[in-house]
Amino acid sequence: MKTRISVNCIVGVATVLLFLLPNTSCTRDTPVTDQTLLDQIRIQDMMVRYYADLGTVSGEKMAQHYTEDGVLDVNNMVFTGHDEIEKIYSTTGEETGEAYEGTVHTLVTNMIIDIDGDEATCWLIYTNVLNESIENQPQFLEQGRDYTMLVKSDGRWLIKHRWVTSDGGTPEYWRQKYIKRSFR
Repeated sequence: MKTRISVNCIVGVATVLLFLLPNTSCTRDTPVTDQTLLDQIRIQDMMVRYYADLGTVSGEKMAQHYTEDGVLDVNNMVFTGHDEIEKIYSTTGEETGEAYEGTVHTLVTNMIIDIDGDEATCWLIYTNVLNESIENQPQFLEQGRDYTMLVKSDGRWLIKHRWVTSDGGTPEYWRQKYIKRSFR
């Protein structure tokens, strides 16, 4: 009988602890709230759309994801402000060595978003995949990491500073100032 009470007590304590887990996290210092969850969803949606839009929308539209003084740093090639960011996104694939026959999709995975009020960071892995035709197997083109600092302005999340670091398959243009770096 005493053994049964001990087992029931252990099960009861474990159950209470499991109910507490959604409100705490072993890896976060700040509590999760309805607002941080909503902000996390908004940031995730914005980053996925951002990568989906690469190469298909204007440089002007891509620059609108950034603050006026935003910074885009791709392999240590730094572009600051809407004008420079718009210009690099308006650069054609022929100029950067990224002109491909077929369709290129960017997969965005392993996203980690941390929110602190009106500031946030987002870390993710991107993988570019080329589909030359319906008959051919997809080909991996490039993979790397993205670390982005964001700020909320008038209820909208904008990129303040974005570091993109390639890990493989990097076109020559984007290797000009390459340095290996890590943000995690």
